Amino acid sequence: MLITHSSGLSLGCHYLWFRCKWEEIFEQLKASPFFTLMVDETTDVVVVKEVITYAHYLDQKRKVQASFIAMKEAVDGRADTIMAV
Repeated sequence: MLITHSSGLSLGCHYLWFRCKWEEIFEQLKASPFFTLMVDETTDVVVVKEVITYAHYLDQKRKVQASFIAMKEAVDGRADTIMAV
């Protein structure tokens, strides 16, 4: 059985696409004179706490970009727990 993501890509292809995209984002972060990493704790509809990380940075045209970095489940919303994720 082939499992697909909402994008229509199989999960294996989706993983590879995300990995390539991540490498591109990481290179842009390294090339940017300024960037910020933002971390936010959220709770979804089934009451699962998650930590979301994303970055704002300047691209080669000096336009501000926002990119998703990661989403990980958190046991609780405490600061020390979030820092450990």
